[in-house]
Amino acid sequence: MYKAYNLTITEAQAKTFSLSSATLVSANKTKVRRNIRDFFSSDSVDAEALEREWFGIEKPHIFLSHSHKDLDLAAGLSEMLWERFGITCFVDSFVWGYCDELLNQIDKKFCLSQAKVTFDYQKRNRSTSHVHMMLSAALAKVMDHAECIIFLNTPNSIITKDFIGSGKVLTASPWIYNELLLTRLLKSRPPRRVLEEAMTKSLAKEDLPPFHFSADVDHLIDLSASAVKTWLNCGKTGTDALDFLYNTHF
Repeated sequence: MYKAYNLTITEAQAKTFSLSSATLVSANKTKVRRNIRDFFSSDSVDAEALEREWFGIEKPHIFLSHSHKDLDLAAGLSEMLWERFGITCFVDSFVWGYCDELLNQIDKKFCLSQAKVTFDYQKRNRSTSHVHMMLSAALAKVMDHAECIIFLNTPNSIITKDFIGSGKVLTASPWIYNELLLTRLLKSRPPRRVLEEAMTKSLAKEDLPPFHFSADVDHLIDLSASAVKTWLNCGKTGTDALDFLYNTHF
């Protein structure tokens, strides 16, 4: 991450950016994820491989953090940035379908009760924790890889509650809370082009006084510009020309 922005948008303004998310969601669902059975042995599940397969680690230009209610807004902004600038955006809502699908597979495989009719409550809690932890880790990695993070600050993502006169700005989404926290904790890393530009400017900037060194020329033989012209027209070549110089200026 290099820069993080708080983009405040009213409900009316959101309509000018919004786009039906159906097309983009469809495009983002084209990859077929392997079945959960491909990731477990007789006694364990390869969580790291599962996270890579289902949630991926992309390197977009921009990570769009938003409320799930603002998916059409995020999708529209993502499409506009791609069409206008060729800038890629990661819309975090697109991975939630994978999250629910993965949970469904895990729960059907591991969390059914003995009667195979309902899910075991305790097992279901643990499976959700595992999948949400994988998703959280994947989102953190994508945010870290993205050059820019834009938080869509809308009435759907932010609420203001007056707790004992504090006037706190809050969110009802634990995922938005997590992503905003990460924007504070992730280390800012300038992209290579910014570093190179800064280095170029630094080298060009005269931020040091000139250093003066001794330039003793008393031991050198004086030679004028007119003498050089005479030398150039002496008609000699090779070492004969050098000898002419030596003999006329000694």
